Amino acid sequence: MIGAGTSIFELRSGSEGWLESVEPGELRAWQSQLQRGRAVIHLLCTQETRGHADSFARACWRAKSADDEQETIEALRAFNTALRKEIGSE
Repeated sequence: MIGAGTSIFELRSGSEGWLESVEPGELRAWQSQLQRGRAVIHLLCTQETRGHADSFARACWRAKSADDEQETIEALRAFNTALRKEIGSE
């Protein structure tokens, strides 16, 4: 989920050259990976962790420029912290 979200963020906020190098099939694969990851989180985790996973996914999709990086990093950190807390790996 994190890898797919990061790739989507980079696509949404990247330079024109980077955007042109991405194949449509890659975006579909990232979308699928992100959705599968969210589905697993929703099946196995608490509401707090689910909420942070959704916030991370939204931040990746809403990115319009590299300026959106901080919001995405904060969402990823919150998700990571909640997930680690839940599995006892703090």
